[in-house]
Amino acid sequence: DINLFKDPRWGRGQEVPGEDPFLNGEYAMRWIHAFQYGVDGDSTQMLKALATAKHAFDYDLEDWGGFDRSSFNAVVSDRDQVEYYFPAWRAAVQGGRVGSVMCSYNAVNGVPSCANGVFLNQVMRSEWGFEGAVVSDCGAIDFIQSAHHYTSDPNKTVAAAVLGGCDADCPGGSKQVSYVNDLKAAVESGDLPETALDRSLHRLWTSVFRLGLLDEPSTSPFASLDMAAIDTPATRRLNLESAIQSMVLLKNEPVNGGEAVLPISIKKSIALIGPHLNSTQDLLSDYAPGRWWAVSPLEAAERLGTRLVGFAHGCALEGNDTSGIADAVALASEADIAVVFVGLSPNKDPTNAGTPPVTATGSALECEGHDRTSITLQGQQQELIDRVLAANPRTVVVLVHGGALAIESVRVNVPAILDAHYPGQLGGDAIIRVLFGMDGAAPAGRLTTTYYHSDFIERNMTDMSLHNITYKHFTGNTLWEFGYGESYSTFTMKWVNTTNVVATDLLAAAHRKYFKERGAPAVTSVNEWQSPASFRAEVSNTGLVRSDYVVLGFVSASPLRLAADPLEPRKELFDFARVSLAPGESTIVRFDIPPAVLSHINDRGVESLQQGSYTVTLGGENLGGAPPISTILNVVGPDHVLFFLPAAVQRQKS
Repeated sequence: DINLFKDPRWGRGQEVPGEDPFLNGEYAMRWIHAFQYGVDGDSTQMLKALATAKHAFDYDLEDWGGFDRSSFNAVVSDRDQVEYYFPAWRAAVQGGRVGSVMCSYNAVNGVPSCANGVFLNQVMRSEWGFEGAVVSDCGAIDFIQSAHHYTSDPNKTVAAAVLGGCDADCPGGSKQVSYVNDLKAAVESGDLPETALDRSLHRLWTSVFRLGLLDEPSTSPFASLDMAAIDTPATRRLNLESAIQSMVLLKNEPVNGGEAVLPISIKKSIALIGPHLNSTQDLLSDYAPGRWWAVSPLEAAERLGTRLVGFAHGCALEGNDTSGIADAVALASEADIAVVFVGLSPNKDPTNAGTPPVTATGSALECEGHDRTSITLQGQQQELIDRVLAANPRTVVVLVHGGALAIESVRVNVPAILDAHYPGQLGGDAIIRVLFGMDGAAPAGRLTTTYYHSDFIERNMTDMSLHNITYKHFTGNTLWEFGYGESYSTFTMKWVNTTNVVATDLLAAAHRKYFKERGAPAVTSVNEWQSPASFRAEVSNTGLVRSDYVVLGFVSASPLRLAADPLEPRKELFDFARVSLAPGESTIVRFDIPPAVLSHINDRGVESLQQGSYTVTLGGENLGGAPPISTILNVVGPDHVLFFLPAAVQRQKS
């Protein structure tokens, strides 16, 4: 899922990388290539599996304010489409060479996504070179008629979908309009040319052949793969390491003039408190196999040898019951450190939620089909934190959730906050290891979404514009910015060399071959591609703890352009790097600006390189970690058009 998590209320935001299109595109390229060919595989070889990127296009709402995803019409400007909603898809298609794309339930500017020939055929296939098959989300073909009322009968509905570029239908029910039920009649009635059907079948059977599904099993290197290949010591190590790397330290301050609360000394006693202390299935998020094993924080704390004085849930994620808080407070007062696990739940099913059941129905629930109406902690969780903190000032709050939480009081009053999100099967292990710094585990993750204040919910969730939303355009105060993350160590950065002037001619030439050189299979090689606008910086660990450090590169237009064009992004992520450094160690990292990041997009969706001045910054004033460093990049030369929306988009809107 490479949709964009611009609104924290979206129930499925937990499935996607974040709110930034460049980040989502980088994720798509790496994940798709590894999934289809293996990490070190060659994209010319047989497919190991067929990746399907979803949901195309502009999908980020489930059921908010009387609007439902099956009938929602996303009204998107040409500029926002090109700047924000398209780039991750282009990266998936051209860089990741994705084998399949799923079209979404919603419509865009009045055209249902699974019948949108301009986007699926003209943009994705003709402009970007997509050669794979498009499959509908389950039931989406029926929704073209029943929810969007775009067509009036089944024959015309399936014809609109096939001609619009959707090759396969995932039916939502036996009585719905579907390819199985209605394609034959559509061809016989003349609504659907048989040649269009042949074209879709060619795409689908090409995928079958590339997967080797018709070959002798003995000739396929992947035919013997089964569930035993999924759960291995190596995959468990990878699961643990990825969970550790994803942890984001939001706050870590001294208490009463002493040391910072984290990392916790193994000699210190701890009390585990809160509704998520023994969660298992919730750690896996909403799209996980039912009843798959997972390690809770409590199980990990017991197994890893911590001095656990006890545990108490205190309260549920929702509801008014405060009867358990007194026991939690008493337990907290007995321990050196109190660790409180709070957050949200992706689970509707109490049988999938651990012991005791961790379930939710209101704004503590986030999942497919359900958006939140509030972004604060629900039920009595805030009271639990307040009373535990009063009993033990050395309190740590661990957040278990997908969408951002507005925790104003926690941010101000609690000395240490660790954001675990939904950390996966070995998430409990990862949390405990990071809290104690076991085996060198140290937090270095950074937020991939903006954490707004609670009044953010006043924004209309159906507003697809980028006005005052995401780090690229938001001008108000935030709890934490996109990219925020602290560390147990300290770091510095300094420039080694910079690019001060770059010609649009060079950028345009680099853009034409960007995904070929930057995407699969080169995507698995570090720094394979080099931009004409390239920068090198030295990163140094000046602290006392070995730690990873994530450096983010941002570019922002000149104040003059920002003042003249209020729709211009305030800043844009252009590259990032993760390094691991021992105390006193330094390394040099290269950062490359993709040409499209330096482009300007006008109101008609024309993307072009233009001369201008930009500030290139590593880090940020409010992102935690090393002090930021900046330099000026001047782009010179004639304009070069990189992309423009087909004229049919304008006709489609009219």
